[in-house]
Amino acid sequence: MLLLERRPVDSSLMRWASPVLALVLTVITGFVLFLAMGKDPVEGLTFFFITPISDLIGLAELGLKMAPLLLCAAGLTVCYRAKLWNIGAEGHFLMGALGASAVAVQLVDASGVWVLPVVLVAGVLAGMLWAAIAAGLKTHLHCNEILTTIMLNYIALNLLLYAVHGPLKDPYGFGFPQSVMFGESALLPDLIPGTRLHLGLAFGLLAAVSVWVLFARSFIGFQLKVIGQDHRAAAFAGFGARRLTWFAFLVGGATAGLAGASEVTGPIGQLVPQVSPGYGYTAIIVVFLGRMHALGIIAASALLALTFIGGEMLQIAMNMPKAVTGLFQGLLLFYLLTCDAFIHYRIRLHAPVRKPTRVAAPAATQEPEMELLTNILAAMVVAGTPLLLVALGELICERSGVLNLGQEGMMLMGAVAGFVVALTTGSLAVAVFAAVFAGIGMALLFAFMAVTLAANQYAAGLALTIFGTGLSAFVGAGFVGESINGFERVAIPLLSDIPVIGRVLFHQDLLVYFSLVAFAGIWLFLHHSRGGLLLRAVGEDPEAANANGLKVLVVRYLAVVFGGGMAGLAGAYLSLAYTPMWTENMTAGRGWIALALVVFATWRPERVLIGAWLFGAASILHLVLQGLGWRASTELLAMLPYVVTILMLILLSFDPVRTRLNTPLSLGQPYRPSH
Repeated sequence: MLLLERRPVDSSLMRWASPVLALVLTVITGFVLFLAMGKDPVEGLTFFFITPISDLIGLAELGLKMAPLLLCAAGLTVCYRAKLWNIGAEGHFLMGALGASAVAVQLVDASGVWVLPVVLVAGVLAGMLWAAIAAGLKTHLHCNEILTTIMLNYIALNLLLYAVHGPLKDPYGFGFPQSVMFGESALLPDLIPGTRLHLGLAFGLLAAVSVWVLFARSFIGFQLKVIGQDHRAAAFAGFGARRLTWFAFLVGGATAGLAGASEVTGPIGQLVPQVSPGYGYTAIIVVFLGRMHALGIIAASALLALTFIGGEMLQIAMNMPKAVTGLFQGLLLFYLLTCDAFIHYRIRLHAPVRKPTRVAAPAATQEPEMELLTNILAAMVVAGTPLLLVALGELICERSGVLNLGQEGMMLMGAVAGFVVALTTGSLAVAVFAAVFAGIGMALLFAFMAVTLAANQYAAGLALTIFGTGLSAFVGAGFVGESINGFERVAIPLLSDIPVIGRVLFHQDLLVYFSLVAFAGIWLFLHHSRGGLLLRAVGEDPEAANANGLKVLVVRYLAVVFGGGMAGLAGAYLSLAYTPMWTENMTAGRGWIALALVVFATWRPERVLIGAWLFGAASILHLVLQGLGWRASTELLAMLPYVVTILMLILLSFDPVRTRLNTPLSLGQPYRPSH
């Protein structure tokens, strides 16, 4: 049999060979994908990887796409070297674009060499300001930086949308959501005449080299590396963790803000909603692929920039969906993390396995005000159901010691699988099973990386989300705009006649009822069953559990698979009941909110139920306010769920002891059984 064995010394060869192997595996998978779609694989790969850079114009476009990736990746490298999991480059980028645009619009008639620097500085400051929010929440309130930066990304996007629909909207733009065109003095000069390549590429290359100098030649870079390797050693040496955290976040915000400012002052020349195709998220892949080294980041940014251009070429030449870009990017990160496991481990053939000894172990008429309240509460339960389903699954997963940040990707795969099957078969029951199995399939990929290969759980979860987002958009590209007859409400006799509560809880669709049954079952499982005790034992101390004969890896696999099935079901609820249709990214961050919800509930199912309904109320609040005649921007009101999530994390910071006591001790820590 095959066994992964820890290497005495990490393999330096695999450290640099892993990205190459990941790229080769991605190309092979792309070859198979084109064959499955009935396309010429050689032609498809040629259009994707070679044609875009076959002339000077193509190379210039490559440099144009590299610029924002280099800038964002440089800042993220500073954070990741210090083990600060800043996922907020996208938000910093958007705020940089928004800040620069706000100043450029005011200076549209100004001229002089001073205009462009002022616009760029405004973008840098806006990115730093946005990063400062996450830094403050991290250092002063101990809020999880992954969750806060993700929420800030969504808030930044809605602020940008508000700006182009409101105060920055061009009054002579024929109603399109865009700003006025900037003045000539606010635009970056071209590096190569006759192309769109501008000075932003020079900024990106300078940022990459500066990061190398920071870590190779400066004391603060040394401090950041020590903190990333051992917090206790850094504290003993007197390195200020709070000061270094602020430094890392502000650098990340500055570089991403500059990237956003460079994007709007480049060929675009104005602020538009589609200013970023996901540069901030793609930069995460650049950092891991480039090994956090300047040369590696430059090479990785060129490769990932090529995926953007190659995806556009495939759209034009072979009528492929635009989601092919995200699909290839997700595959690349998946394969990279898988290959990275062999830096620390090697395969041993026919190794004997020690078998541990097992030990026992409404008919009534209501007043208008009451009718309104009932409708609001019923809508709250409906809106909270997908959150409840995915959060219950993640609760079980985290209780086993595994943190899966891929909930968003699994939900999207469940949503698209359920909708496609429902549309093609006409059976909602079959569609639900398809969604569950889609979630389980994604969860198995994550479990293979995080449990079997003991890969970094944060990176593996991010890979799952990026891959799931791209794959779901790719699969569902031909089904956008279609609709089905979703689940209808079913009244439970007698119970549905109870005033208010009857309509709220007992006049819902079948998936709402299932979510309530699932909550009750999980509560009983955790608190009144031997299986729940074993699950918690594995999450608290896997070494002790293994010594007592428990199969830790099996337990963790089952927990991850259960979480995947529930995430797939949550996605199915969105596309089969909540809004019976398919649109890209229809989860709108619910997977990330569910992760915060589990923390807010301190890993207790009863609190998950209450929290899910509260978040459901927050998500429909803008509709309620509009119905009551309260006029406000739709984009601003759409930020409410993300703002509530951050406020919830702040509330948790006021009782850190209780949160710490309820946190599974091995959460997020890879486990490899000793033999």
